[in-house]
Amino acid sequence: MASLDSARHDFAAALDWSRKAIAVNPDNSTLYGTLADACTQLGRYPESFDAVQRMVDLKPGTPSPARASYAWALHANGRDADALRQSDEVLALGTRNALFRYHRAVVLRALGRDDEARTEFGTALGINLAFHPLHAPAARAALAELAPTG
Repeated sequence: MASLDSARHDFAAALDWSRKAIAVNPDNSTLYGTLADACTQLGRYPESFDAVQRMVDLKPGTPSPARASYAWALHANGRDADALRQSDEVLALGTRNALFRYHRAVVLRALGRDDEARTEFGTALGINLAFHPLHAPAARAALAELAPTG
């Protein structure tokens, strides 16, 4: 149920179902990934960190969506260098997700790595021009701002 609610973007319900499932099966690493995603989407970053750490402790081969959420949570807490390291790991897994690439671009830009950020914004839009109602237009605007002059 937690995954279904998460897919519906009902993150409060996903959080509730994740907690219920973990109470029954606290050693299931996948449940912590769902919990981490819900917490990240709800801005509950410390809980997201804890959930990802527990998931990694239980199963070191953490799925890439949970790592992508974790990277974004790190960025939201001003830990951009850590966020980039985490997103590098996600990228190494072969992730092809426009929202992830957008988030990676935002992190790169925050670190002052504008050329790489421009490439990532372009990659996000190349995967899906309408990947998110807010972030896709922001990616297009960032591309315009980062366009080379001359």
